[in-house]
Amino acid sequence: MTALNSLQHGRMRAGVDPLRALTIVLVVTLALLILATAHAERLTPEQETARIASVRARIEAEGRTFRVGPNSLTDIPWDEFKEHYLGLRLPEGLQSQPIINDHGVGDGDLPSLWDWREEGGIGGIRHQGACGSCWCFSAAGAFEGAIMIAEGFEVDISEQHALSCNTGGSGCGGGWMGDAYDVWQSYGAI
Repeated sequence: MTALNSLQHGRMRAGVDPLRALTIVLVVTLALLILATAHAERLTPEQETARIASVRARIEAEGRTFRVGPNSLTDIPWDEFKEHYLGLRLPEGLQSQPIINDHGVGDGDLPSLWDWREEGGIGGIRHQGACGSCWCFSAAGAFEGAIMIAEGFEVDISEQHALSCNTGGSGCGGGWMGDAYDVWQSYGAI
């Protein structure tokens, strides 16, 4: 007997509330309908190929050397991308600070090419998922890089720790890098 027939006849396993079971079935059905609708708005394979070709042409015209191809973000509409991936929230009253070069390195002393991958200073690729936590991922990458430069070894900073433990109100709905640094400082990392 199917779950729906069981609900109609009031026969469920002991301890299972038929109304709760029906609610769960309806919620799952609604979620599947929403997913199907969201995917219906995605690019067709032809549109995706055209978009990638357009981006590649622009990269080549600008003299860039990196490669692009289809990935999990290729067919996301701009509004959805902004909602899920652009979570930076500037604190009120934030004032721009001048960049001060206090390391004693003049422009003439810089190498013409530097690749951190060759130095072991780049962590693995990470993906924030549908959480608007770019603020936390950028803070973790910058902090890991600073430790590599200052101390000469790689560390793997937990973005989730800063997301879960910050007290500045930052989260998946957006935030500020300083909230991540505050978490790491409170644990003695800075």
